[in-house]
Amino acid sequence: MKFLLPVILLVVTMTLRPVTAVAESDPPRDFLPTTSKRLQHILATSVSANFQNVPLQEAIDRFARQLQLNIVVSVGPGPDGSMPTLTAHFGRIPLREALFQISREMNLKVEWFYFPEDLRTPRAISIHNR
Repeated sequence: MKFLLPVILLVVTMTLRPVTAVAESDPPRDFLPTTSKRLQHILATSVSANFQNVPLQEAIDRFARQLQLNIVVSVGPGPDGSMPTLTAHFGRIPLREALFQISREMNLKVEWFYFPEDLRTPRAISIHNR
């Protein structure tokens, strides 16, 4: 009987533990962190788009216009000299998640852009090569 009790407790503990696994597409907490309520609201806004070989700048500009957000894209041409294009479908997902997926799939860095005179307030989102 001494051996059965620990086994039973282990099984109960494992089945009651909540699932905390993060979906593969969920951005980590340190992806575009901000304390600004306005920016948090914009990043949480759902976006929908279907891009088929669209220039990256054009795709990002669409999000920027839709959400009235400054997004700076500084991505150079690839090894073959062509500018990057985006083929992706976003079906009503938060902007933050869409930007994370783009950064992951295209190996780009996405971060806040600050003016030197105010390093506390983000002025735009910067998307650039790693």
